[in-house]
Amino acid sequence: MQGDHAEARLAFAQRTLNGRALRIDVASADASFRSYWRVDDGATSWIVMDAPPAQEDVLPWLDIGARLRGAGLHAPEVLAADLEQGFVLMEDLGIRTYLPELNENSVDALYGDALDALLRMQRGVSADGLPVFAGWVADAGSPIYLVIDDAELTGAVGDRRLDLLNQRRARGFDGHARQHRAGRVFDDARDR
Repeated sequence: MQGDHAEARLAFAQRTLNGRALRIDVASADASFRSYWRVDDGATSWIVMDAPPAQEDVLPWLDIGARLRGAGLHAPEVLAADLEQGFVLMEDLGIRTYLPELNENSVDALYGDALDALLRMQRGVSADGLPVFAGWVADAGSPIYLVIDDAELTGAVGDRRLDLLNQRRARGFDGHARQHRAGRVFDDARDR
């Protein structure tokens, strides 16, 4: 059964990519039933998301990605989806992440880009039809909490995002909690 599913995953990618000879390797797995596979033809690579339909619905994932791309944010472009099998073939965003790239020369630009993307998402991505999230952004054991109410989301975050970044820079990212008008930022769980 597992071999048949792996063959179906590869066949889906090959069909979508016009029968190219492909190699497939694990890209990553998250904390759900989804798995991600990198397929490549030696020159270009793509990602196949495998979301078993009995456990995962890919439609919300596809919807959110379309909303993000519609707002000009970089979310993987979807080349094809097979909802019956739970396969999605998409652009490969690569393996580089922010953390290894952060240093004293890059922190301002990278955090600036991330904050700009969050602002663009907040202002340009409709939440219509999405479930309401109530609760903490992170669990009680996490070192960072953000608590922002609806009134503050209507513009104060955008107006204050650089102030917040500058205040964090002035503190040297020292991990001591401060309260800000645009929301309360707790850098240490004990300061909840």
